[in-house]
Amino acid sequence: MSINLIKTLIFTSVFTIDISIASASGTSLLPQNRVNINCDPGSNQAFMIKSVCYSFLTKEAAKKLDFSISSELETSSFVFEAKVDLGKNKTMEYLRVGYFSDAGKNGRFLMIASDQEFKNVLKIFHRYDGDVFSALSVKESAVSWYFCMNCADKEDVVFSNGSFFLE
Repeated sequence: MSINLIKTLIFTSVFTIDISIASASGTSLLPQNRVNINCDPGSNQAFMIKSVCYSFLTKEAAKKLDFSISSELETSSFVFEAKVDLGKNKTMEYLRVGYFSDAGKNGRFLMIASDQEFKNVLKIFHRYDGDVFSALSVKESAVSWYFCMNCADKEDVVFSNGSFFLE
């Protein structure tokens, strides 16, 4: 994997956060890289919850972070957002992945909401590892949160006793 293929993802800048860029295969490529994120809550690309800046990951954004995965993403079954009945109770949940900055700590997140606009967030899972890429694999009502394209580093999303968990 060539470091020359890594590009910085640029949004309209309100402030800059530092995050570590890693390839989708899990290999750390750069110790630190700057990503400008517009944390205006009115932005559909990034928003604030309390003091945490969140930015949803998309296929286009993932390709900009690591051009070497472009063709893999086109043929992969990975998605960055999903609508699933996790509790098998005829109530749909909406899931999205992305990256965040929380008081200088950065990483990936999985957000679960009861509405597709993510106005009613039910749960946010954080992975404070400084990396950016993650994706979802959905098979019927089973969802796995993957942390690289070609590895087994994942956690399954489970709904049990009225709560969401990672296994």
